[in-house]
Amino acid sequence: MSDLRRYPGIGERLRAHRMASGLTADDMAARLGISRTALYRYERGEPPKLPTLERAAALLNLPLGTLLGVGAEWFASAGAFFERLRQLEETAEHIFVLFGTGSFLLTSDAYDLVLPDLVRETLPPGTDPAPLLATLQARKAAYRRRRPSIAALVSLPEIRDALREGIAGTASLSEVERERRRSLARHEAKSAAVLAEAPPRGVQVAVLQRPVPSTGFSMARGRGETSLAISPFRIGAHANLSAGIAMVTRAPDAVRLHDEVADSLWREAAKGEAAARLIRAALEAG
Repeated sequence: MSDLRRYPGIGERLRAHRMASGLTADDMAARLGISRTALYRYERGEPPKLPTLERAAALLNLPLGTLLGVGAEWFASAGAFFERLRQLEETAEHIFVLFGTGSFLLTSDAYDLVLPDLVRETLPPGTDPAPLLATLQARKAAYRRRRPSIAALVSLPEIRDALREGIAGTASLSEVERERRRSLARHEAKSAAVLAEAPPRGVQVAVLQRPVPSTGFSMARGRGETSLAISPFRIGAHANLSAGIAMVTRAPDAVRLHDEVADSLWREAAKGEAAARLIRAALEAG
């Protein structure tokens, strides 16, 4: 294990967990007994020495294998998980998403205006929302810049829930704010109908007429590999950024099984004009 060059992605995982911990680069470098410049080199991909990585794992309260990427990568923090997802999406050629009301990457500019409130509502009390908010904004900016192909499966029952309750991370909203969130849900549903019926190049949106599991998954394909991400963390209706364990893995059996599920659900789902009609019927029903 002394030659850490055999374990690609250490720097990306180190950065994701360091950012989620709230440690600045200066803080972490000081506590590891290295320079900030050295830490940045490690986060950009230069392999650290094993004792340094062991100290980093202990500081971040992680198994060493998590930083090495041995087996599955586990994330008890939404911030660490979404930073890792951002890293994977930055090199992806194709992204598949199964997650309730759809992919955050396909949400509109209007959604971005509510995002800071949504993040603050669902993070644990006392948590600084700025790092996670920056990560989410960087994810969307990278997607819009690179435009990898994306296939998103959305659930009609969850769209109906969002239209009824609004997109919120808490039940404690004033009626004025609740109506604002319902208005956002209507806007996003209309946008999803347009994407389904007349998608831009590289975008596919399909609609399932039954609920999807509360733990969604996505797959990012690129560099000849597929990374599977399974997460209870969600942004949108019934948002959750405070509790749960997410994972990322490239294990062939896990990827194959989720590919089979994705293929089966995709065949079942309504597409094109049929998908748009379902969403618009939900909008008309209120």
